[in-house]
Amino acid sequence: MTLNSNAATQWAPPVRSRHVPVPDEERDAKPRNVRMKDPRWDRLGDQAAKKEVTRTWVINQLVAWYNREPGARLPQRPEED
Repeated sequence: MTLNSNAATQWAPPVRSRHVPVPDEERDAKPRNVRMKDPRWDRLGDQAAKKEVTRTWVINQLVAWYNREPGARLPQRPEED
């Protein structure tokens, strides 16, 4: 990959799915990378937007449940399409 001298001025932050605002509890979290195929990532964004939450919120809820953190529960899924 090559970058031209204008690359810094052309960068734009990623767009959040359906413009769901970032909850306060997510603002101080360190960004992480997750590998996921585009169709799954896109569907996660669509499904999260139906519940008016972010992908980050869903992933955090799943990880908290998986780690058996006190009080953690699986996030409620939207109705099937």
